[in-house]
Amino acid sequence: MISRRALLRTSVVAVAGAAAPVLAGGSPARATLPGPVRGTTYWRNGLLHLHILDQSLYTVESEAFAATWSPDGSRYVHAAGDKLWSKRTDFRSPVEVGSDTRRFLQPAFTEDGRFVIYQSEGQLRIIAAEGGSILGTVFLTEPHAGTDEYPAVSVTGQVVFDRGVPGGQRDLRQWVSERESRLLIADARQASFSPDGTQLLFVRGKADLTELQIWRARADGTGQAQLTNSTDHGPINMEPAWAPDGATLMYRSNTSPNDPGVVNQLRISGGAASMMTAGSAPSWQPGRRNTVRRVWGADHIATAVAASRYSFADGTAGAVVLSRSDQYYDALGGSALAIRRNAPLLITEPAGLNPAVLAEIRRVLPTSPSARGRVYVLGGPLALPQHIVTALVAAGYEAVRLEGANEYATAVRIADETAPDPILVTVATAHMYYDALAAGAGVGNLDDSTIVFCDGDRLPAETVEYLRRVDPERQILVLVGGWAYRAVEAAVRGGQLPGWPAWEHLLGISLVGVDAEHTAALVAKSFFTSPTVAAVATNANWYDALTGGAMVGRAGGPLLITSPNALHPRPSQYLAEVSASLEEGIVLGGPLALPAALTGLVGDSVTSAGNWDPTETTASSPHPAGASRAAAAPADRYAAFARPTLQRGRIAG
Repeated sequence: MISRRALLRTSVVAVAGAAAPVLAGGSPARATLPGPVRGTTYWRNGLLHLHILDQSLYTVESEAFAATWSPDGSRYVHAAGDKLWSKRTDFRSPVEVGSDTRRFLQPAFTEDGRFVIYQSEGQLRIIAAEGGSILGTVFLTEPHAGTDEYPAVSVTGQVVFDRGVPGGQRDLRQWVSERESRLLIADARQASFSPDGTQLLFVRGKADLTELQIWRARADGTGQAQLTNSTDHGPINMEPAWAPDGATLMYRSNTSPNDPGVVNQLRISGGAASMMTAGSAPSWQPGRRNTVRRVWGADHIATAVAASRYSFADGTAGAVVLSRSDQYYDALGGSALAIRRNAPLLITEPAGLNPAVLAEIRRVLPTSPSARGRVYVLGGPLALPQHIVTALVAAGYEAVRLEGANEYATAVRIADETAPDPILVTVATAHMYYDALAAGAGVGNLDDSTIVFCDGDRLPAETVEYLRRVDPERQILVLVGGWAYRAVEAAVRGGQLPGWPAWEHLLGISLVGVDAEHTAALVAKSFFTSPTVAAVATNANWYDALTGGAMVGRAGGPLLITSPNALHPRPSQYLAEVSASLEEGIVLGGPLALPAALTGLVGDSVTSAGNWDPTETTASSPHPAGASRAAAAPADRYAAFARPTLQRGRIAG
């Protein structure tokens, strides 16, 4: 989740739009991950050559240099002039990662595919792989007199690079934090990790580059052994790239420093090399397979239980959020609360506490006489009658009812419980659920953030009273959807928010799409940085999006909306654009909600065509769905560089 400190860094006034850094070419850095070899790239005569084996594809790109691949092989990044591009081999959804007037070299994906580390003027920098308005950030601020080059990332997250001074020795160093590195191997450069991250290749030789050879070592720098030599392989061997299958490497071989070179292939165990092609800067396309998971049950209540089982092992929830199963009004703010409280969002019939729901509460939420587990009950007795509270108390839980005179007052109570002193406040409509549920997954992913609701294109009195506590100069205002935009505009122009600036000068973020699917995609792009998971729900009902939104938001991913007939172009495009980081696409609800054919469309957007495996989580599945779901996501080692693209500007234009 994004911290309050990181969120505050996003509140940059950007009236004319935010500038993005420019990235330009350079030899690729190495980030080999396990799996089959799906393709290769190399550079020759100013052209980037791509051989994609499973597509029988051979193509070249002009003005492109030094490709490096995402962990699943769905996207590659390359420099072109003053820009860095991210592209797919199916040529869908090219993304301009960044642009600047400076030279940017040697891009390398992080092990999760979320970021690209690169060298710029002798300094390491990092940028979100999905591009957008996130600016490249200094990756290592450690003071030193030399230049840092050739970042490489292992599957375990070990980041190494080489540092040198003009005319002097280059050493391989390991990144420890944004402020610190340590020496790993002296007199070494151009590292490439083995697929399992336990070993690495590096280059060692003369400073004048008249002799360079490839060496091998353990990832901790011990066990160094020379792999190539002048007699068998020539005087200059460099730019090693360890293959994803672990058996071979590609490298560049030159007869002199000015020779354009050839790309050779050599078995890791040694022996004679074989020439592949004339060229340089070789890289492998890995073939890690991703997952498309259907989370569903026999009905909407069972689907909510399945979503809980996806997320929580026994006794690991911090609370439970409970709402009625036949209407969504009181629950619209519940997904953000559930994410912030590390809780599943479950639903039950008002007539009585569903036995399957009570069983799931007992499974995920520990309780005892000295430490009673908390269940938030959304809405008043007309929504969930008192006998449901009585049943929860009888089961040993503390039932905390969050209620108001209507759904807007209830939303304010939920917002106050979620974040009493928010730094970000979102407004969406309660008339339809699409905008609110997509926004709820994003709001819950940010510290100190809340969501309240408008009544179509007007603000109800309860929301007006809440917004009068908000200072748009200090806090970040986000309007999601056209109704919210029109409602806040009318309130400001009509004098309902007297402490606010005039509408023409109001600062904030407006996320208004041409339809609900587009708005949800805008929310995803704005609230999430290169997510590893994303979920798709039907626009035909609210059940799956409500409970699934809380589930995927807790996992750090967005909620997208589509019609049940076909995958809407907006979520399809978003999934393709962030496929470098995605490991799993989630389809919420059963085949009646989203047909089986749509699973394939999601899979081919999440990764390259056919490179995914289907699976499912149901109300009776083992829990959690994966070991990583057993607790809240572990500390993000790149958290200092992850910030949502919430660039404030004048809302009115």
